[in-house]
Amino acid sequence: MMVSPSTIVATLYLTLLAFCCFAPPSTTTGVEAVAAVPISCNYTSFSSGAYEHNTTLSASKGYNIYWTVDQLVGVIYLALEVKTKGWIGFGIADPNGRSMPGADVVIAKVVNGVGSAEDRHTTGFTMPIMDSCGQDWVILNAEETQDTTIIELARNLTATDLIQDRSIPPGRVNILWAFGTSDTLGYHGNQNRAYTSIVFYGEDAALPIEDDQKSIELLMNVSLPTQMTTYITMAFELPYKTEGPAHIFLIEPIIDPGSAHLVHHFFAYACSNRTLLEPWFTPTQYAGIVPGCDLLVYGWGLGGNALILPKEAGIPLKDSPDAVRFLMLQIHYNNPTLISGVTDHSGVRISYTKHLRQYDASMIILGDSALSAGPIPPGLSNYYKEFSCPSQCTAKWPHDITVFGDWLHMHMIGNMGWGTRWDANNTFLGYTTRAEYFAFDKQQIADVNFKIKRGDRINSHCVWDSRGRSEATQMGEDSNEEMCFEVLFYYPAIPKFNFCGLSYMPQVPTICGSIRDLMPVANPQRPDTLANVNKTWGAPTPPCATGASSRNNIDEVEKVEIINEDDIASFAPSAAAVTPIIIDATVDDEEEVTRVPATVAASSGAAGVAFGVGVWYLLAIMLAVANALSYGIVM
Repeated sequence: MMVSPSTIVATLYLTLLAFCCFAPPSTTTGVEAVAAVPISCNYTSFSSGAYEHNTTLSASKGYNIYWTVDQLVGVIYLALEVKTKGWIGFGIADPNGRSMPGADVVIAKVVNGVGSAEDRHTTGFTMPIMDSCGQDWVILNAEETQDTTIIELARNLTATDLIQDRSIPPGRVNILWAFGTSDTLGYHGNQNRAYTSIVFYGEDAALPIEDDQKSIELLMNVSLPTQMTTYITMAFELPYKTEGPAHIFLIEPIIDPGSAHLVHHFFAYACSNRTLLEPWFTPTQYAGIVPGCDLLVYGWGLGGNALILPKEAGIPLKDSPDAVRFLMLQIHYNNPTLISGVTDHSGVRISYTKHLRQYDASMIILGDSALSAGPIPPGLSNYYKEFSCPSQCTAKWPHDITVFGDWLHMHMIGNMGWGTRWDANNTFLGYTTRAEYFAFDKQQIADVNFKIKRGDRINSHCVWDSRGRSEATQMGEDSNEEMCFEVLFYYPAIPKFNFCGLSYMPQVPTICGSIRDLMPVANPQRPDTLANVNKTWGAPTPPCATGASSRNNIDEVEKVEIINEDDIASFAPSAAAVTPIIIDATVDDEEEVTRVPATVAASSGAAGVAFGVGVWYLLAIMLAVANALSYGIVM
């Protein structure tokens, strides 16, 4: 793996920072003064004002974080202030999984006046594993009061090891946090943890705004029956006559907080024939595709996000058969405990503009769109299926397409998912997207940017972990059944082309176009190598950083034992218990407390004083080099 010069500078900087502030572990003598102020080693206690940014991750739990990012050197300084005298956990989540499995975490604590921080990673809902590729977090300060622990840390923004660490990129980053009530690392309980996202530096992908934009909310109003699985389907008329022609540029999910624990996923389909829709303008229990409504416009799953159209494209809203005039909303409710008396008002908010964009956008469902792939046997850690959108099908397109969004959808035992792209000569072009740690309750539309040319082939892959099941799992619409969808959001739109994948007729195995357009092409057309089933992140050593970025064919990793699905509540948070976290940007006033500085386990301040003068000359040189690198002066 090629390591960038700026990464090398950042790594050297952190190494020297550790020596500057602290001595090696073997020389720990209990000296209490340790550095707290970012970008210096002033040996002062924690000061929240020394950091440029802060937020409260949980006001009720007293979990606050503070940070400063030095982009020149490529380092983040992070302070964790938590109302506990036990261990503290903080992690960078898998960007596609957004859950505990696949997270890069640091576990910090203060024991008998000695602070420590451990660089770990997770491969499941299990105890985080100590990194064997090196410890990347530098602990700068540790303090403990009567009821609060404070840990100050630093690390590279760019991961030097791509197997057990994750980089911290600009923009919104998915994170997770947890803490314990004792210093012994163990299960944090169902309340002392959560997932959310933070912008550490750079710009957030803010929702787009048009100067003439208008919005309409399409919401259910339905009393849910007391049964485990319910699909409610309802049609809505859009203002295509009064507002069209226009382009829809944003679709946002609206989840009723009173019924959020029951809303599993939903699809929104475009419809054009009002006559066929007359029976559907009231909520109806129905799980299939309504005739005349087979163009998928938007999909949402637990933890999902809004669909933001690129500035070049929009979904057409006008009085035309190939535009969106009516919307069919179909919501899947999952009620395993048979809660009664719930009314739901979930739906979508659609924003549109009359400033027409260059292209019309649309969507294609790949994979097992007909739910005909057959059962998943029980008791398997990796059960794999693959489906093709074959080259014979894409060759029928009138033009190439640009894909800007990719949504992988499985149910509760989904473990991994990805897509691969191949040209007409069967040359590998890259991944569409790849979620090595798929999270059923954290699904989202991945931002992507690639082209599919006429004659290209797309293979969609799903892997399930059925070790918690005693019977075969069928493909179907229930939560306890499974799916394997890959939804592409793209432009320019191809009329009447919404499905490409496995069909419902073995003798004509491929869907190509509408759900009724079949072709006699094998599915999968040309299977990928099974080596891609192996996870490339979270593997044990060797190797570590060397070659990590190009390793798509690693040996099979022995997985950490995972809790069965039925027992998961005893160890890991259940999907039903996960609720959205709203970041409160304010921090409670600091308490007037007496802080007791703690010795850092990896260091001692005394050696840093003796070592510091020469090191600061080196740091000055390194900063100059980093500055030159940032302007391209040094190659």
